[in-house]
Amino acid sequence: MRIPSRHSILARANDQRAAAVQQDDRTTVRQLDTLIGNLHRGMKMRWNAGDTLSVRSANTAGKEYTVTEQACDCPAFTPCNHARLRELLLDMAQTQAKSMDIAADPPGENPLGDEVGDTVPERRAWPLRIATIRARSSWYVVGAA
Repeated sequence: MRIPSRHSILARANDQRAAAVQQDDRTTVRQLDTLIGNLHRGMKMRWNAGDTLSVRSANTAGKEYTVTEQACDCPAFTPCNHARLRELLLDMAQTQAKSMDIAADPPGENPLGDEVGDTVPERRAWPLRIATIRARSSWYVVGAA
């Protein structure tokens, strides 16, 4: 999977933070505050083997944490900001995949006559779909250069 731009991640994190403040969810607000601060400091991350996220510590040089669906191996309280980041990135990837499906097969262009959009996508949209599901293992700098 591709890591979105720092700007996109920060925008989504700020949106989630605003919703958490509105719901008086202090744990989520604290996680997102830490995450947003780390993103501003240049947090580095990469996907490993599908949905396992590796995050380099923003506070301890050379320290790297592994975040899976079950847990994060950092010493912070559970759930930590790394786990929140993983959830946020997966949510962003799912949103992008849905957007691409809609773009490749918009409702109304369906020979069955319903508004679901069941047609086979045009061949030109295939590389875009393939690109979104390919995992990469290079580090992405998400902060200041």
